[in-house]
Amino acid sequence: LDALSVIGEFYQVLLVAFMVTMLLLVFNIVTGIVLSITEEARQLEQDSRICSELQIKQRNILTLRDIFCEMDINRSGEINRDELALACQDLRIDALLTSLGLKVFDVHQMFDLLDTNHSGLVSLEDFIMVCQRMQGDARAVDMMFLQQQVAWVFQRVKDIHKYMVAESKVEVSRAPDSMMMNASVESMTSRRSLCSTSMPAALKVKSRHPTIIPQAEMRAMTLFELRELA
Repeated sequence: LDALSVIGEFYQVLLVAFMVTMLLLVFNIVTGIVLSITEEARQLEQDSRICSELQIKQRNILTLRDIFCEMDINRSGEINRDELALACQDLRIDALLTSLGLKVFDVHQMFDLLDTNHSGLVSLEDFIMVCQRMQGDARAVDMMFLQQQVAWVFQRVKDIHKYMVAESKVEVSRAPDSMMMNASVESMTSRRSLCSTSMPAALKVKSRHPTIIPQAEMRAMTLFELRELA
């Protein structure tokens, strides 16, 4: 402080500002270095985790392929329901499936999940794909089975909707013909009611006994009705 008293106040303030600026710069540099090291470590850890997951996935795929080859007794490249049931009785295959998180509780339900195209046969690609999705405990298997059932119900609902839409279009196309028939029937009914109201009372009385009405009166009544309708 005594040395600073020799220079003026302006240079004292300038020197203090310079020292503070340098300290901030050093602090920012140290902070940047620490953050960079932390980010690199995090990236290395993430890359290591990704590589580990890929290795596990690749190892699981190889294991599933080996299991499928053992299930495929006739070497046809596809397995059926009987081959799956026979393979699940093998303790070694059951242990391999359990190690992959695939515990088979129901062979028929398992095969229904594997048979995605409902052909009765399961290929290697379908077997690996479905098994990877089913890895987990029994609840994961049940959830996947429910998903398949919901997809099946949704497809049936779509088919019913298409059928109902087609039927409604047919009904709409038939509607004009029925409307024309109803209109013709209504017009005939109105004409008959008009004739009955405009008919003279004497003719109405006589019309109750048509057998005794003379032909001349019947002809006159007809002309009267035609004149009223016109």
